Amino acid sequence: MILIVCENCSLCMRVMGPAEEIVYLVGEKSEYWPDKYPCPTCEKMCKGVPELLSDPRALSVMNLVEVNPQEAFAALNGLGLPKETNCTAEVVGALLLEQPIRRIKAANVWGANRCIIDHFELWDGTRVYLGAGGEGAVVYRIVRPQSYVEKADGR
Repeated sequence: MILIVCENCSLCMRVMGPAEEIVYLVGEKSEYWPDKYPCPTCEKMCKGVPELLSDPRALSVMNLVEVNPQEAFAALNGLGLPKETNCTAEVVGALLLEQPIRRIKAANVWGANRCIIDHFELWDGTRVYLGAGGEGAVVYRIVRPQSYVEKADGR
């Protein structure tokens, strides 16, 4: 097992699963090792460490997320942590009905009267990320704002 630790936002991904998958996808033989991991939460650079070499006291103050090697790889490539990938029509519909859109991160397409939308930001700070699909836009990630109260309470 390895840990991917972000000192900036206190995210710690504990990667558990088949050793060979860990080593090649996100571990010692990956392109990320030891300090080229983009944080899935704050996008700063994280460090990878073998769990046996980590300080348990330091882990107690981190936001620990347990993932398998594929989930870690997906998160490092911008697809979100497992809790951010429930993007069904019901979830998105309820979210957009309860929280109005505050701003849109978009860029104009050069030479056309169109734009490309990266994500919507809702009034509560939630970001809804969009991608292209064969039949229309795809919601692939919902990032809810971090609650420091819940973190302090251990929830």
